Amino acid sequence: MRGILIREVDSSLQQYVEENILPRYDSYDKAHSRRHIQSVIDQSMEIFRKLSAGQMDGGRRYELNPDMVYAIAAYHDIGICEGRESHHLASGRMLEADTALLRWFSPEQIHVMREAVEDHRSSNKSWPRSIYGRIVSEADKVIDFDTVFSRAILYARANYPEMTDEEIFRKSYGPLLDKYGNGGYMRLQFPDSPNAVRLADLREKLRDEELMRREFSLFEVHPLRPFVPDNASVLLLGSFPPPHARWSMEFFYPNFQNDMWRIMGQIFYGDKEHF
Repeated sequence: MRGILIREVDSSLQQYVEENILPRYDSYDKAHSRRHIQSVIDQSMEIFRKLSAGQMDGGRRYELNPDMVYAIAAYHDIGICEGRESHHLASGRMLEADTALLRWFSPEQIHVMREAVEDHRSSNKSWPRSIYGRIVSEADKVIDFDTVFSRAILYARANYPEMTDEEIFRKSYGPLLDKYGNGGYMRLQFPDSPNAVRLADLREKLRDEELMRREFSLFEVHPLRPFVPDNASVLLLGSFPPPHARWSMEFFYPNFQNDMWRIMGQIFYGDKEHF
């Protein structure tokens, strides 16, 4: 386990999730990684505490099951392996199919959890069917300028490599306006949640196209994919390479006069001029 137990949640449930569910996210994309899931778990539990204490949703106090809140957050993106468009439905189905959960939940509770997972997407036109769906939907919202803008650019570059920079900008900026801009489909489940302030700040930035273009011009994508040989045990990090016109090969540190190659030559061949 990660070493930090959530005090309100059954420890055996946490152990099961951390050993059997969270590792599945390690093979998913960054937007649905284990780090994202852990963030949604943490935010879900924080919302749970506030709602239980009557500190959100206009002061209404809720009687909630913390184990359900935790499990819903842990499973909410598990179905991304079946495709992005319907992953919420796949995730709900996979949660309900996990018979191990019967150790902690009744079939009726599992059904509510499935519905909550199905209802978590911001693009859903209908309101979540339970307070649990509202919690995970709110916790799943990433309302941070740097994060949402970089994700949009990376998605556009990965899926439309033939596009010009101007086309990539439009492909990135437009969907952000559709989702987060004034009148966008992003809806807060709790108007008095911390996300309200973040959304207002994000909308202010999105209204300024000149600012968005400046930010876009500063965004860099590394031109080379990570090189991970079998049995690698050491991570080597470096700065961005020089402009492509100055490369002498299509690989990291693309010029042999770089000191890195002298270091490698000395370490592995006893000759700093080996390369």
